[in-house]
Amino acid sequence: MKNYKKYYGFIAGALYGLLFRLLAELNILYFEVFSITFLLIVSSVIALISNYFILEHIKYSKLKAFYYPILTILLFYIFCFITNLEDAICILILSIPQLLIVGLTGLLINQYVMQKKKVLPVMFVPFLFAPLEDLIPDTHTTYLVEEKIVIANKPEHIYPNLLDVPLITDIEYTSGIFQTLGIPRPVQSIVEKNEEDYFRKGYFTEGMILYESITDYKTNAFVDFSIDIAKSTLRNQPTDQHVLNSNQFTFDRISYYIVPLDDNRSEVRLQCEYSIASKVNVYANFWAETIIRDFEIRLLDVLKKKLDK
Repeated sequence: MKNYKKYYGFIAGALYGLLFRLLAELNILYFEVFSITFLLIVSSVIALISNYFILEHIKYSKLKAFYYPILTILLFYIFCFITNLEDAICILILSIPQLLIVGLTGLLINQYVMQKKKVLPVMFVPFLFAPLEDLIPDTHTTYLVEEKIVIANKPEHIYPNLLDVPLITDIEYTSGIFQTLGIPRPVQSIVEKNEEDYFRKGYFTEGMILYESITDYKTNAFVDFSIDIAKSTLRNQPTDQHVLNSNQFTFDRISYYIVPLDDNRSEVRLQCEYSIASKVNVYANFWAETIIRDFEIRLLDVLKKKLDK
């Protein structure tokens, strides 16, 4: 029975993390996934719980003190994935800070957990820290990502294809790591008209449709779109619901600009302006910029393949 004791730490730590993930999902007691409380405090307690059950091992092995909490957080990710609380891309985003935090915490606290009476009170620290963190206002920051490409064609031939983007086939689109992890790729965009104005529907794989209002334009020169998430069709996936359909991330403006270079070449610029409101903006923007830039590069590459004459 003693040989199985170390597994108690894996299960108890993973279930502890799952508890706070459920509290965040249900919006209970101020808990949020992308918060200092969840990423730092909860992760540290998970490491403490994991090592608490293997005191006799970590006393003589710093390596075990480091990697046992990592195995515990990996089990937590498995629980989140099979319960559809997180998908692959969400787990990737969470994993970088959490794996580092639980590993280092495991090393730092192996002497602390020797004093068993101190372990239980620490488990309640997130319940105290989360309300305090909620009193701190979120930082609201606007960012801009721009990519550009040269297309061998004139603006008057390029511009209509930026409004109504032709059907993109699997052969034309070069998928990358983010598509492998479940982020949908663009399929087609179609401009339509309602009673008031023109708008565009951007169709993606897996049934996602973004409703884009045309806010400004100059024929053969530029066009601006704003995404209305309320009118869009999102997937029932954690990434869509926790990122696109949240107050922490907002698409402000998407723009195409066409700059003539000579009679046969034009530079096409694709800009995405977005806002992030959180207490971990630097880290959140790292992923937002990485994913958006990857999207822009791949879409512009498709447009070049279609429009180069």
